[in-house]
Amino acid sequence: MQAGKLAAMLGVHSDTIRTWTDMFSDFFSTDARGENRARREYGWDDQVIANTIAGFRNRDKFTFEEIRARLAGGERDENLPRMGNEPLEGETALAIYAKVKSLEDTVELLRTTNQEQQSRYEKRIDELTREASEWKTRYQILKEQKDEK
Repeated sequence: MQAGKLAAMLGVHSDTIRTWTDMFSDFFSTDARGENRARREYGWDDQVIANTIAGFRNRDKFTFEEIRARLAGGERDENLPRMGNEPLEGETALAIYAKVKSLEDTVELLRTTNQEQQSRYEKRIDELTREASEWKTRYQILKEQKDEK
């Protein structure tokens, strides 16, 4: 992976990746350092190192000295952010499918419940409209009887 793509994945500028690579060169591969190459190429281990540095810098606000000490101590963050166009792993895809299916079932249940409630409310509105009409008619009859007296 080239510096620009790695930078996009980590949410930093490509110059930042190059700076980190130079600053922590003893943790990066010769390919990432660009030795004997026209372009830097970041393999899996290099990506993990850059991801670890990004987390330490941006999330934890560690100084460069603290980062160097933690890297030297073997700390690594292998949970690389996913790029939007990467294929899903089998288990992840199945989990997402199961969640989507569950959500679709929930939506359908809520839709059915909503329709049932709407039907009950419409029926009740009709009943109340009829009842109001009956009361209006009774009122008119009583009013006419009173006026006749």
